[in-house]
Amino acid sequence: MSEKISEYTTSVTALASGDLMDVSKLISTSPDVYQSQKLNYSVLISELNNDLTINNLGNSDLTSTANSRYFYLNGSTSSNFLKFRNSDSISILSLLGDKSVIFGNVANPVTMQFNIDAADATGDLWYRNVSGNLQRLAIGSSSQVLTVAGGLPSWATVSAPNLGSANLTSADNARTFTLKSGGTASQNLQFLNSGGGNLLTLYGNKNIEFGSSSNTLTEFLINLSGTAGTFRMASGSNLYAIYYDAPAFNFSIRSATSYKVDIFGGTGSIVTTGDTSSGYYLNKIGGTPAAALYNNKGSNFYMANSAGTRLINIETVNGFGHVVGGWAVGLAYSIVPTARLQVKGSGSTSATTTALFENSASVAALKVKDDGYCIIKANNAAIASGDLSNNEMSFYIDEGTNHCVVKVKYSSGTVKTGTFNLT
Repeated sequence: MSEKISEYTTSVTALASGDLMDVSKLISTSPDVYQSQKLNYSVLISELNNDLTINNLGNSDLTSTANSRYFYLNGSTSSNFLKFRNSDSISILSLLGDKSVIFGNVANPVTMQFNIDAADATGDLWYRNVSGNLQRLAIGSSSQVLTVAGGLPSWATVSAPNLGSANLTSADNARTFTLKSGGTASQNLQFLNSGGGNLLTLYGNKNIEFGSSSNTLTEFLINLSGTAGTFRMASGSNLYAIYYDAPAFNFSIRSATSYKVDIFGGTGSIVTTGDTSSGYYLNKIGGTPAAALYNNKGSNFYMANSAGTRLINIETVNGFGHVVGGWAVGLAYSIVPTARLQVKGSGSTSATTTALFENSASVAALKVKDDGYCIIKANNAAIASGDLSNNEMSFYIDEGTNHCVVKVKYSSGTVKTGTFNLT
């Protein structure tokens, strides 16, 4: 028996080399034999643990002698997983049964580094090719943009690489920029200067604003060319156009029916043509002036008929105004005046005043009643002789003597008076 125990003792020593068959022999040996030989169980257990443990998994690399190895999770949901953690139990990589792969977690994101191809360079991109594999796209050249060609990403050079400094050129006949749907002022396109000031805003509610209350424009310039409606405005079916005559710097505003306003920059005059069908004109009919305001040392204003015949001239000479020609004033007056100034009343009652002349204090000096009577104001004191010019006269009422006194200044300057008795 002692020889057998010695053999088994030698087998225990051999456990360090991983001979599990010797372990089975020892287990089948009667316990009293171990006890009688005082076999060291702690040595046996230690050797068994070493023999049943994969060689130093925590510190050594794993090497497979098979062509392929598989690790099967216990299920196909996110609750079935294999996780790799660092020494602080922070998740680095999780392989989930639902075919998800998670790097790190929300609280502890990881740093990703790919060393995929020996030709890798800073700025390279990787994309999925038609085989489902990652394929490297080398970094493009300066000013190139990432585009799609043949269903795959690629680098390309655009015609206007610097949008902020270069002009934009379109190869199409028409381009459209559509604002976000809504049709209100909040949907808009703004053009700002370098300081953020608003230059032009196009609103979805069909309003256009130049500048803003906080960024007013210093100049609004429209460069027009030619004579054929270079600036047009429309209101419904009515179209208004501004025609520009470059050499004379003249403008003409015309509607679809040719009613127009002409602005002559060379002469500084404005000519308007009204509704020619009803016979009302202002300033000009065709080539014939109907009314004009001009300045030839007197700032004169005249009114003419459609034939150009001047009917009324208002002339200023030495600061005083003169009416040249007949001028009719009144209601529904439709006849040619018979005097330079003719006033016609309504012809209703004697209480109606046809003409009224007042002083600066609104005191009536002369009233012409519609029934033909004239009322003249008479003061109760004589006018000063110096206030009368030669060949002028005035009268007053002397209430103390019941006389109407007439005061006359002759052409020689002599002043005389005459009286009428009042009873």
